[in-house]
Amino acid sequence: VVSRTHGSILETTPTQELIRGIFLQNTEVLPRYTSIEKPTTERNLRVRIHSPVSLDIFDSKGFHTGIATSSTTDLKMIDEQIPNSFYMEFGEGKYIGLDGDDAYTISLNGLDTGTFTLGVDTIENDVVVDKF
Repeated sequence: VVSRTHGSILETTPTQELIRGIFLQNTEVLPRYTSIEKPTTERNLRVRIHSPVSLDIFDSKGFHTGIATSSTTDLKMIDEQIPNSFYMEFGEGKYIGLDGDDAYTISLNGLDTGTFTLGVDTIENDVVVDKF
């Protein structure tokens, strides 16, 4: 299994089959993982931290999203191993987005002295329905 990110979506077979079908005007049979139906309820989580703290999340299968710790270079590498997850940084703010259908472990490690603010938002159908 090859892990794909948004930047490599055009390299996936289902996406290539969909584009081929559109060009050939043959969209009666959609490729796997493709549907014209929007999910009735889409529940997601957004975890945010503001401070000099690292943010790592592990799912129930042990997959990781956050800064990669196995990198052997000085470059900051990002793991997005949890399916349908993302990791972003803006200044000292760090954000991870996840599906809401799993149990997660959040790991925080201080990078400097100070305080931090941790927030977890539950989002359903693009609307924040709960905040922690």
